[in-house]
Amino acid sequence: MKLSLVVKYCRPRGGCKTSGRKHSTLRGMLHEYIECHRPRARRERSRFKRFSSLEKAIENAALAIDSEGKRSAHHRRRTTVQLSLGKSALIAALPDLRRCENFDQLHNRVRKATKPIKGLGRLYTYDTAQLIGAHLRLSPKRVYLHSGTRKGARALGFSGGLSYLMPSQLPAQLQVLKPYELEDFLCIFEENLARLKRVKR
Repeated sequence: MKLSLVVKYCRPRGGCKTSGRKHSTLRGMLHEYIECHRPRARRERSRFKRFSSLEKAIENAALAIDSEGKRSAHHRRRTTVQLSLGKSALIAALPDLRRCENFDQLHNRVRKATKPIKGLGRLYTYDTAQLIGAHLRLSPKRVYLHSGTRKGARALGFSGGLSYLMPSQLPAQLQVLKPYELEDFLCIFEENLARLKRVKR
């Protein structure tokens, strides 16, 4: 498949949305991810690395503000009040967040700080921690599962009760992706993966 044909279908914004193409192979999904979605994910991490302070990174991550100054598609259903409460809780936890030595610690502390706030669940925890982690140079080593990513993992034969996977557990051809990219991939292609599973049956 030529790059020009793939880019034609790319959608740079819109959360976990594919190009709309119904891929018949894992290779096709991987190719679309690398050409269309990976650049967006990497740009977002680079943006957070460049913030002048941890407080600024926390504010943008907690309020789900994307590079265009708009709310991330993942969190459009959250209320302004919920996101503002999340920001306040995380700013208050800033000293603890700064002391984190790895992504797992960071993820746990973001979850602890925001868990009391109704409506801020596991997807919010992961997305927020992942972006704050980019600023702190802390990257996931595991593939965290929540909502769409869990559906994608189930389509690959994993239990729906798992909270994370190790990259080595996923198909070998997907292991060219980093853990945060694998999370993104499972979310974006969960419908394609489910369709592929049904065809194989």
